[in-house]
Amino acid sequence: MEHKVTEVLKILQNAGFTEDRIRGSHHRFKYSHGHYVSVAYDKPGKTIPIKTYNSILRQAGIK
Repeated sequence: MEHKVTEVLKILQNAGFTEDRIRGSHHRFKYSHGHYVSVAYDKPGKTIPIKTYNSILRQAGIK
């Protein structure tokens, strides 16, 4: 099952991450303690594969 980019962004924002910078299609989100998570996407309406979704959540410490 694929997830939309907007779902991932909402999860990160609810966990306390804020967008720090954008370089190309890579968006970097920062936690208040200095922890970073990178999410690569070009349009918010697109989908993210399940393995990438799980990797993002693991990097964020959510899963």
